[in-house]
Amino acid sequence: MWSFFADTRNEFKNVDGAAFENKLDDLVRTRPWKKCIVPSVTNLHEKALFRFFGKVFYKTSFKTPAGARDHLVSIKFGGVNYRATAWLNGKFLGQHENGYTEFSFDVTAFLNHDSSRVEDNQLVVLVDNSWGHDDWLPWTRKVDWFNYNGIHRSVKLVVKPLVRISDYSIRSVIVFPDAGAATPSRINLLARVELENRTPANVPGAIQVELAGPAGEKTIASAIEMVTIVANGKAEQDFEVAIDPSAIALWSPDTPVLYRVTFRLIDGGGNKVDERSWKWGFKKFEIRGEQFYLNNQRFVMCGTNRHEDHPDFGLALPDAIQYQDLVKMKNANINCFRGSHYPVGKALLDYCDELGLLFIEEIPAYQLDGGMMANPAIIATAKRYFDEMHDRDKNHVCLVAWSMSNECQTGTKEALGFHEALYKHAREKDGGERL
Repeated sequence: MWSFFADTRNEFKNVDGAAFENKLDDLVRTRPWKKCIVPSVTNLHEKALFRFFGKVFYKTSFKTPAGARDHLVSIKFGGVNYRATAWLNGKFLGQHENGYTEFSFDVTAFLNHDSSRVEDNQLVVLVDNSWGHDDWLPWTRKVDWFNYNGIHRSVKLVVKPLVRISDYSIRSVIVFPDAGAATPSRINLLARVELENRTPANVPGAIQVELAGPAGEKTIASAIEMVTIVANGKAEQDFEVAIDPSAIALWSPDTPVLYRVTFRLIDGGGNKVDERSWKWGFKKFEIRGEQFYLNNQRFVMCGTNRHEDHPDFGLALPDAIQYQDLVKMKNANINCFRGSHYPVGKALLDYCDELGLLFIEEIPAYQLDGGMMANPAIIATAKRYFDEMHDRDKNHVCLVAWSMSNECQTGTKEALGFHEALYKHAREKDGGERL
């Protein structure tokens, strides 16, 4: 259970994360905390808070999970609008800005492991969505969506081994024998696996990639490479695995077939140390002249824009409502849509993959004028937004394009430099996988 306290009197004007540690106990003990659920938005907790834009404190308690010792433990936030400042057991964890992207704080060193306590750990989060910051996006009040305050997406405690798969990227190369051919002549699965070792000793072993059928019942292809992760270090391993084209059904809105890609980290004794899996679809996006092609066939996009908002939940839409919306869109013969105008909830992209909906994801660089687009702080925020959006969603088959702005004053000279900088940054980060 969570509780919240809205600072409607602006008592806490300037909160420095580390310096505020000695004020947390008084805050927790003396303020009028009220129960709430998370995910949620503060503006719907009480009618008087609907138009409140400012600082709101959230708190909760939790037990340290069994087996957390000798592991890496982090708290992952799916989305907090806008600035989040967090403390665990009275210690400052960190601060994050960007209202719609995922972030984590390492809490390994701050956990209480006393099993005699009913609740071991107390988490306090300050959420600030006030206006008037010249390096936040969206910058202007004149947006066509509501500036909700709150922890509007899930909060999870994540426990990981000290030697682990820290990240992975998946791509595919699909070659057709000629223009118009429906069946590929060659399919390669490309993957980059990032590894981390947080122990004081080198760890020799191997990393394996395996492609299985939609139900996971049959291995289609696999590969394994030897690797050594140095003490307190990192490593990367690239794979290029040839796939029999006859074993693959290409992903499309009509046939949204997903395969399971599994990565396994194995130590020198043959023991599985870590494993990560992802549902992947094989597809090829192309632009030929002014026409879009999907899997070597001309494809017409029939779509719309969609905000994440609801009269009962605000920005914190439950996954079931997200799914219902997409089913309605499919039934209306929509095959593509844009998330307006910010990174959407994680589950939405999972559903797009499964249902066969092409998706365009956007950062909230919205209605910027020339002066704003010339601001180095705004450019840096836009790049950071893209990086966090990309890092979470880069492996989704549904993603056809990234949108870098909306309704900005593109006729200004500053707009050219702003968008050139963002496009260059995005293409370097994404490797040309999307449009």
